[in-house]
Amino acid sequence: MNKTTLIREFMISNPKSVNEQDSLYEAYQLMRLYNIRHLPVVNQDGQVIGVFTHTDLNKCYPPKENSASWFYDKDELSAMKVGQHMTQEPALLFPEDTLRDAALTMARGKYACIPIISSQTKKLAGIITYIDVLKKVADLV
Repeated sequence: MNKTTLIREFMISNPKSVNEQDSLYEAYQLMRLYNIRHLPVVNQDGQVIGVFTHTDLNKCYPPKENSASWFYDKDELSAMKVGQHMTQEPALLFPEDTLRDAALTMARGKYACIPIISSQTKKLAGIITYIDVLKKVADLV
């Protein structure tokens, strides 16, 4: 395997994100609309302060079951803020870090995603998920 494959070669650039004052309903809508499960949480300066995931959503507010499917109550989700339920101080990597760095960081911390920040501005530049890492590993072997 190529240990020098850089994260910038396979990260998702300009990912969808939320801020800590957004409601869980807004986060859920983004996840549903874009078929994603991980949202970096950024402050007003674009710096990553947390991560909010579908797992976080289910931990703080399990979906309700009706006769046809699972659903979330819009009013209840709208009353809760992302900042109360996000993972604070997530692991961060840079576009110049390697696939190996990403895989080791994810394995050691049992992380499903890692926000990628610009080494110059320290602002959100991308995100990688364990699925992205597995796809890249599959391409290299």
